[in-house]
Amino acid sequence: MEHQYLVEAKYAMDNFPVSTDSRSQDVDPALLGTHVGKWIRGWTGSPKWLNFGLVYDEMYLPTTLTFPHLTSYIQTVENECGPISMAGLSWMLPGCSIPPHTDECVVNKEDNVHHLGILVPHSCGLIVDKKHYSEAVGKSIWFNDGKTHSAYNNSTGDRVILYVKLA
Repeated sequence: MEHQYLVEAKYAMDNFPVSTDSRSQDVDPALLGTHVGKWIRGWTGSPKWLNFGLVYDEMYLPTTLTFPHLTSYIQTVENECGPISMAGLSWMLPGCSIPPHTDECVVNKEDNVHHLGILVPHSCGLIVDKKHYSEAVGKSIWFNDGKTHSAYNNSTGDRVILYVKLA
C-alpha cells in the first residue's frame, strides 16, 4: 500500500500548482480550505514547505476524490481515533526546517497528530518535547502538537508525509 500512497503523492506534486498567494496558513488557516487543489506555504511562509489539503474543518475536500488510497487511510484513522480536523500532504524541500513551536491543542488526547512517511530520504526527522524521531517511508509517528516540536529535511531530496490532526 505504501507504493500507492507514493504514487498519489507524486501525482499531487507533479500535477497541482503552488498557490501564488504568498500568505501562509498561519496568517489565514482557511487557506487549506479555500485553496483547494493547490499547494500552499506552511505557516513559516517559506517556499520550501508546502501543504496540500485533503480534509479541513472536519470536511473532506473535493481533492480527496483524486486520492482514493490516501483518503482511505485518513478514513481508517478517523474510524479508529475519531473526527479529523485537518489532513493533507506536507512537502518539505531539501534543506527545509520548521522551527520549534507549539500548536493549539484542542483535544484531551495525549497524541492528537499523526505523521505517515510517504517520501522520506535519510536525514529527515521530527523532534517532539526534545525527543528525536527519525522519519521513514511507511513509518507512523503520533504526537501531541501542544508540546514543542519541529521538523527538518537535511537531505538532498524531497520529504513528503501525510499529516492528520484529530478534532
